[in-house]
Amino acid sequence: MAKAEALKSTVTLAPGFEDKLRDARYLVGENRFLVTFESGKEYGFSRSSLECDDGTDVVSVKVDSKRFQE
Repeated sequence: MAKAEALKSTVTLAPGFEDKLRDARYLVGENRFLVTFESGKEYGFSRSSLECDDGTDVVSVKVDSKRFQE
């Protein structure tokens, strides 16, 4: 995703994943994202699960300063 883009998601997180995000990264070899929450729980998802993904190279992953899903 070459362009910076804020993603608004309608996905409801499973119980236990409501806390703030600590870290997010993209695993190039696996073609998936991994997010870590303050509780230490991690959640991974395939890049192909993002409808807004245009297929361009991922150059960085950044956790918003609010650090939680709205």
